[in-house]
Amino acid sequence: KEGPLPVGARTWQSWVGGWEGTLTVALLPTEAEVLAAEQRLKAAFEAAQASLAALATEQLESKTVSIEGHPRSGYNGVYRHNSTHEGWPVLKNERGIYCHRYRLASRWLLSASKPGSSQRSASIAAPEGPLPLGAHTWQCSADRREWEDHTLTVTLLTTEAEAVAAEQQLQAAFEAEQAAKAAAARAQLDGVRSVIVSGCPRAECNGTFERLMDVSGWPRFRNDQGQLLFYHTRGQNWAIHSVFTEEFLVVATAIRALDGLLPTETAPSHTGWVFRMGSGASS
Repeated sequence: KEGPLPVGARTWQSWVGGWEGTLTVALLPTEAEVLAAEQRLKAAFEAAQASLAALATEQLESKTVSIEGHPRSGYNGVYRHNSTHEGWPVLKNERGIYCHRYRLASRWLLSASKPGSSQRSASIAAPEGPLPLGAHTWQCSADRREWEDHTLTVTLLTTEAEAVAAEQQLQAAFEAEQAAKAAAARAQLDGVRSVIVSGCPRAECNGTFERLMDVSGWPRFRNDQGQLLFYHTRGQNWAIHSVFTEEFLVVATAIRALDGLLPTETAPSHTGWVFRMGSGASS
């Protein structure tokens, strides 16, 4: 209330997670004191990280886990030990999604980006180090505009037979879900010969997209600049790109579509794109 930054040991509160604890603020009047404090705090941080990483390594090195419950089904699956990053084990599922530790936030992340990035589609705080097992609340990105709480279940699989069985079960569930979404998209686009896209900041991604043959049950389109409009099953987006791809983070532009339906002008996207469907017999 007085204005100046409180110095010394005081009680601080975090607006995120409801944390409350004692923080100590010290003024450092000289550069020498600044350097000494930086070195001391960095050494303490690295020592703490090494201790926590050792616990996580004991838990996960050469191990496999299954993760279920993410609203974007591509992030569910069996995660196998893939590598290490900054002393922490890194897991990866069959669709190229990483489960890794982000040290600066003391959180485990599910991400299409390689370890070291804070980009994620789900995260959970774990100040004690190991990956939380069982059913816990994770913050998930079902839609790029907001974060939602979802219960994800992490199960440690102790044998290869368990891992293979879990992979088969989760893959079958994924394929059934995709087949239902593809059927919904075909019903939506039945009789649609072309789709007009406008408002995308990449000019080559705008224009009239003509219907091509369906692939794996999904409608596909191409515009006169050679750009392709298709459903990206791993990312659960309708995407525009120069080639068909299932790789993450490589498409030119995309819009989330968890239900598989192509957003239209009656359901505009937050990206500013507008889709209009042309009638006529599809080819």
